[in-house]
Order: sequence, then C-alpha cells, then structure tokens
Amino acid sequence: MGRSRRYRERIEAETRSVAVKGVSAVIARALRTEFGRSRMEAEALAARSVAWLPALGVGLAPGRATLSVPATASRRWARERRRMATLSLVDVERDTEAWRRWGLPALQRARAVRWLLEVHRQGGWASLSEVAAWANLTPTALSSRLRPLREVGVWLPHVGGPAASDAAWGVEAWLLGRHLGGGDLAAALELAGYGDAAWRGVLEAAARMMALHEAGTEPEEIAGVVGRSVREVREGLRVVADHGGLDLPAVSALPPSQARGEEIEGELVERFGFSRVAAGLYRAWLARLAGELAAPGAGEGELTFFAIDAGEGARAKLTEAKLVPVRLTFITDADLALGPRGLVPTRVAEMKFARIERLARQAREQGALLTLPDLAVLLGMHVDAIRHHLAEHPDVLVPTRGRVKDIGRGVSHKTWIVELYLQMHSESEIVERTQHAYESVEAYLREFARVLILADRGMNAVMIRRVTHRSMSLVNGYLELYRRYDRPEHHFRLSQLRDAFTREDLLGGEKGGHHRASRTGDGTP
Repeated sequence: MGRSRRYRERIEAETRSVAVKGVSAVIARALRTEFGRSRMEAEALAARSVAWLPALGVGLAPGRATLSVPATASRRWARERRRMATLSLVDVERDTEAWRRWGLPALQRARAVRWLLEVHRQGGWASLSEVAAWANLTPTALSSRLRPLREVGVWLPHVGGPAASDAAWGVEAWLLGRHLGGGDLAAALELAGYGDAAWRGVLEAAARMMALHEAGTEPEEIAGVVGRSVREVREGLRVVADHGGLDLPAVSALPPSQARGEEIEGELVERFGFSRVAAGLYRAWLARLAGELAAPGAGEGELTFFAIDAGEGARAKLTEAKLVPVRLTFITDADLALGPRGLVPTRVAEMKFARIERLARQAREQGALLTLPDLAVLLGMHVDAIRHHLAEHPDVLVPTRGRVKDIGRGVSHKTWIVELYLQMHSESEIVERTQHAYESVEAYLREFARVLILADRGMNAVMIRRVTHRSMSLVNGYLELYRRYDRPEHHFRLSQLRDAFTREDLLGGEKGGHHRASRTGDGTP
C-alpha cells in the first residue's frame, strides 16, 4: 500500500508539473499575477479566453497540429488516398487529468479515441497503425487499449473497421446515455479516459446541439457549428430525446471563436467585472499571447508547447518560472519508418528514442528546456520509460532540463563530460556536443579533479564522499574514470587538471562554490 501511495503521489506531482504549462493555466497565472483576479475567477476567465484565441489570430492552438491521414476507409487505398486533418495531438489539461485520475492506459485510450473522432469529423479515416505510432504503441497494444470500448458497443471510425450501424453508439452519445439514463457514469468516464474537462466539453456540445435544434437548425449545419460529425449530432439529439430532454448546461448557440474585440471587452466588463480600462489592457495582453502562438508556416506534424525558459535557474519555482512557447515536431515520416512502416512494425523502441531526442533538442534550440514529465505527457509514456531509453543511449546527451541544469539523477552525464575531456576534447567541443554551458562543464571538471587529488592523497571513496559532499554513486563514477584513464597516454590530461585546479582551490573551496579556471585559446583549462 505504501509503495502504491508513493507512486500515486509521484504521478500527481509529475502531471501537475506539466498541467501548469497548458495554455489555460498560463492565462490563469497572468490573470492572478498581472490583473489581480482570484484563483477561481482566473480559472473561469482563462477557460473563456482560450475560446477567444482563434478570433485573435491563433490558427492552431497549443498542442494542435496538421497531419496527413487516409481519405478512405479502405485498407487497400489508405496509403495513396490522403487528406490533411488538424488534430489535438496533445491537450495538456485533459491529458494530464486523465493520467492523474485513471492512469496511463486510460490516457492512451482517450487520446486514441480523440484522434479517431477528430479525423472522422474532418472527412478522413484514421489508420490504426499510424495512430499507434502517434501514441508510441505497437498496433497490438493500441488494439488492447481500445478493446474495452468496443466490448460495450462503442463504434470507433478507422480504416478497415466495421461500418457504422444503429446498434453501436459513438463514445460521446454512449456517455450521454449513461449520464441521462442514471447509469454508472464514473465507471463509463474511466473506461473512456474522460476527466472533468473532457466531460464538460461533451455536455456543452450536447447543450449547443439542443439549442440549435430547437431553433430549427438542420443537423448538417449543427455539425459545422459544434465541431462534430453529422452522425454524432443525430446520435446526440436522439439520446437526449430518448431520455426526455433532461437539463443540460445552458450555453450560447454561437461558437465563441466568432467574438470580436469589442465583444470580448464587453463580456469582460459585464460578466467578469472588469473596468473598461482593465478590459482593454487584458484584451491587448491576450492579443500579444495570440501573436506568440500564431505559429506562421507551421509544418506538418508541428505543434506548440509551453516549456521553461532555458535561462531559468535550477531552483526556479515552476509556478513562477518563465514559460515560452516552442514549436515541436510531434511525428515525422522518419518516425513512421522506424515504427509501423518499418521492417518490424511491432518494434517501436527506436522510434521512441528518436522522438524523445528530437523534442528535447528542438526545445533547446529555441531557448527552452523540456522536463522528463513534459516528454512523458507529450509522448504518452511513463517517466521511467523515458529514463530507460536515455540510459540505453549513453553516448547521446539528450538536453532535458534535469541534465542541463543538473537537477535530479545526473551522474551519467557528468562522468561522460569528464570522459570527453580526458579523451582530449576541448571545452568548446564538449559544450557544442553536450549542449551544456561552459560553467557547468568546468564545474564537473572541478569535481573530478577534487576527487582525483583526494584519491592521490590515499583517501577511500567513503572519505572522499564526506569531504566533497557528493553522492557515493558520483564519487564511485569519478574513481572508475580515474582507474580507466590512469595510463601513460592520458597522464598529460590528468596533469592538466591537477595544475589548473590547485589543491588549495579545490580542498579549500566551499560546497557548490565556483572558481572559474583560466583557459587556453581552444577553451581548455
């Protein structure tokens, strides 16, 4: 029980560390800190503000990207007949809530269902092998995730799947039926992987359908307004009618993204209690954010994600750290060639690592750093699985925030950087290869030199640990390096370390102290 509780607490912390980077959370933080709104007011207005972003020029909201998908349900022609579809590949708020409440398999199922539905709503038919690759799963694992929904009669549109029939409901109509019919809604939501945010979206869409239907709007037009397929609209109207039209949330029949600037300011004043001046300032702030998120020229598979600015220190609080939007390539043809379109479609390990490395590198190139939980949510993988893939490729230093800022378990990259130095690489070369700052590289060399000198004085690992205040695993790693490189061909480099970092400097410096060493022209101490 204790281990299970600790595991749940860890998942809670990891998912919440990513949830604060969702666009709604970013807006809510600005409302609290810059506009003096209470937490509840900020959250309510942030949700409304997200709906205004398209009217302010955001073509693709964070987490959304355009992908090529099959235009036919035929397996034979799925590779040749294609069309473009815009998908919510990552929905930070909904995805982290699903993981936190129901677990990773439920998150993977909810995402797959979301992608299948969004493709179908745009006239396409998702390929399960491609969806499996997007989710970092094998086709067999994806089928296992979707099986529980199929077993309760939910129809899922995809290439090669069964044709739609009146005997099978879409997932949203099935959930509405459970809700209005008095069934076990909690169990149904868990099965579908829908948290509160996703369920609220279902109810709001159903309410908008009913409002438009009662106004005499045809299902085809309703579908365009609420962003659902015609089949989903007919199902939604039918299930509500079958249960006597029970009360649903009252919402506007008009899509919120149609609001103009003056209408936004008017709602801020009338509904949220802003003064006219404050309303204008907030709309201007929201417009600036929209400009940052506009992402002109976004390529296929590219999405926007908020990450911590690389300039933030290791001790920066997540709730206060500067966040910057970065553009990341979620999936590529090369990824598919390593997965479903490769020689062994059931092997996805190479594809997983390629995506981990690419996302972290792209964020770093744009002045931000991804954490392991960021990568976990982006790719739908456990943090431990990402650590495993990083450990499987010790020769590739993936620039995550933990590695670059020396947070958490960083022994492997420290010893690797020192080893590069012992192999006669200059500091400049090490910085370029590892994406670490000069200051960090020098700090690792200083740590190693201190261990080296203490070992020369005859101290064992336990005593060195006490003197240096470093972990035993790091001390042992440095001592192992010393043993391997204590050979004539490396004595010159070891002597350089001893000379550059003097005994007085190393043995007298305080823990964590930094004393910049002199360098030669090539950046070598």
